[in-house]
Amino acid sequence: DLVVSSWQVSRETERHGPRARAGIVAVPLYARSDRVIAVVAGLVVLTPGSSVLQIDRPGRLMYVYALGGLRGPEDAEHVRSQTMTLQRRVLAALGTDEELSACLRGERETGQVKAS
Repeated sequence: DLVVSSWQVSRETERHGPRARAGIVAVPLYARSDRVIAVVAGLVVLTPGSSVLQIDRPGRLMYVYALGGLRGPEDAEHVRSQTMTLQRRVLAALGTDEELSACLRGERETGQVKAS
């Protein structure tokens, strides 16, 4: 994931320089514990071209800044999907069964994963 992200950001900045497209994407937050939220946010920050701008706990949203090719809604949805996949992996390792189930339901409802 990190290698692919690095390549995408490098390609975007090489092609477009200061005109590279970036945006802010709202991502549903299914983690409830501070520990899990911190791990998810830390991993997002490790992704080249990405940063967590705000975590809205009452609204259950994480606002992610993403550099690299955000040219339309489908690109924003791709960032959201990648972040949801990352969150699901962290919840599978560190979260509760309830959090993981909620995340999987959210992904299914938005069409990000197929129901099994």
